[in-house]
Amino acid sequence: MENNQKFLNVNIIGVGTYLPDNKVDNEYYINHFKELKGIDITGALESIGRDYRHISTDLDETIITMSTEAALIALKESNTNPEELDMVVFSTDSPEFTTPTNAIKLVNAIGAKNAKLVYDINANCLGMTLGLDQVSRTMKTNKRFKKALIVGSVLISSIARKDDFLTYATFGDSASAVVLEAVEESYQRGVIDSVSYTDSDQHATSQSPINGFSRYLRTDVTDKEELKWFSYPVESANYPSIWSDMIKDLLSEHQKTQFDIDFFALPQFTEPLITDTLKALDIENIDEHYNFVSRNIGYTGTSCVIFSIKDALNKGKVKEGSSVIFVGSGVGFSTMALYYKF
Repeated sequence: MENNQKFLNVNIIGVGTYLPDNKVDNEYYINHFKELKGIDITGALESIGRDYRHISTDLDETIITMSTEAALIALKESNTNPEELDMVVFSTDSPEFTTPTNAIKLVNAIGAKNAKLVYDINANCLGMTLGLDQVSRTMKTNKRFKKALIVGSVLISSIARKDDFLTYATFGDSASAVVLEAVEESYQRGVIDSVSYTDSDQHATSQSPINGFSRYLRTDVTDKEELKWFSYPVESANYPSIWSDMIKDLLSEHQKTQFDIDFFALPQFTEPLITDTLKALDIENIDEHYNFVSRNIGYTGTSCVIFSIKDALNKGKVKEGSSVIFVGSGVGFSTMALYYKF
């Protein structure tokens, strides 16, 4: 008997990334913290895994201009005219504007004049993974949306305090973009499902602005550093254990195991977090199943999993038919694992 079952799939059809031209090596930051605080961060940078990061020096460069560049690359790769877009979502935790949305600015910049649903999200480093999940679910339940653009960007150089090692020395400025298309097919692929987890006990470990917007804006504080991002050293959550449990739980819902996954696009803050997660999953030959791109470009926050998947696509680690797990994780903390099939 012929199987006529159809699946409404939401597929990634284009990926774009953008980095500012200015590439900064470790020497600058090592000298900076020696002079400012009398500390040597050489070992810390090696432990975290940083050699370079891209930092914008152009005052006219913003998350909107960077995301425009990434979006145009993704649109070209997917052979999509901006006027075909029905939905545009912008993920950032360093917004250029709170009103109007940065997504509205981007829509105007790329000429997406037929976009119907346009909004920002801020889930910190979880953002692009969350965007993939939210947008795909909307497209699957509302047939008015055929094509969507999700962009993520952070201009860390505008919000990192120069005395905060974690953000100032390890992050980089960047933007990423993906184009999604909803299409009926005879087999299931694209965004399959997701699972989430939140623990708010660490809500005060990293804050921007340090004391909140209202205190800064309603008092006589004039120090710009008070409006920036500061991190407080605390014992980290056991992310490898949490992520591995989430991944196994997610896949079991679809009669799959971790051994059915070809590639893991995991948070790119440190390489040991990735390798420890794969070890917790009992993955063999782990080098074949992940990458770590932050060593050469800096940590790109919300966009890090998109930089990871773009690199994997370029190098053939991910191709048509590959099963992939995306994991995004935002400070505080909230995290999501997403199951995707190319």
